[in-house]
Amino acid sequence: YVDGSEQTGGTLLAMSAEHLTEGTGMHITGDDLVTGSLIKLSSKSTNVTNGILRMDTNDIRSGKLVSIEANKLEDGSAIDISNDGYYLSTVSLINLSSLYHAEYLL
Repeated sequence: YVDGSEQTGGTLLAMSAEHLTEGTGMHITGDDLVTGSLIKLSSKSTNVTNGILRMDTNDIRSGKLVSIEANKLEDGSAIDISNDGYYLSTVSLINLSSLYHAEYLL
């Protein structure tokens, strides 16, 4: 348990694996989970510019940023995005964009 209720800036929890070349930086298991979540992010912030979840991976040149494996999924969804629509007026639930640069062509 890490209590950061009085912290107003900086980083509350930091892990470094700068030289990890294979393996896993963090592994969370929960084999009998029925309700609940292994990872839950909650915020009451009303104006977030960098995202509640942010991956800063601008140096990656090949490979995968996100990999979801659900080989035995028979019912449900691998990804579920929901909104009741009440406040959804000039925004999107998902936004995909890419900026093409000819210099990256080989």
